[in-house]
Amino acid sequence: MNRQLPRTLIVGTLVTILVLIALYVLTPLPRGGQEAVLTTQSVQPASYEGSDKCASCHKQVSPDIVYEYASSTMAHAGVRCIDCHVVERSDPNGKEHEGFFITNSPTPKQCQRCHPSETQQFYMSRHSGPAWMALTGLDDFSPATEAGIAYPGGQP
Repeated sequence: MNRQLPRTLIVGTLVTILVLIALYVLTPLPRGGQEAVLTTQSVQPASYEGSDKCASCHKQVSPDIVYEYASSTMAHAGVRCIDCHVVERSDPNGKEHEGFFITNSPTPKQCQRCHPSETQQFYMSRHSGPAWMALTGLDDFSPATEAGIAYPGGQP
């Protein structure tokens, strides 16, 4: 028994493959690495002018992070890396790094310094509990927190 595929199926498959190849070839890829260092020269926020010890080192180590930050509203407002990443030595998420005690993942507690009302709104939102639970687990959730009438982890 000699069964052949219909001609339309073969032609359709070939056309689909050619279209996918064309899309792959013609779609620009996101720029990163060394190219990001070159494109950041036009961005001039305060933290990117060399006054920030973090940015001057991380330009070499992780330029994409510095470029992304340099393009942000926070950078243009003059907020430096240490303003959000430096934490107290008692912070369980903190670690020693280049003469600072920092966290890689700032929490709403750091945001609260400059954004108290927004932080309070976040703590009382439906997003706060899952975010807190993802970081710390359920150990410090009280019945009031579960009911949505108290902050996770106690008062911020």
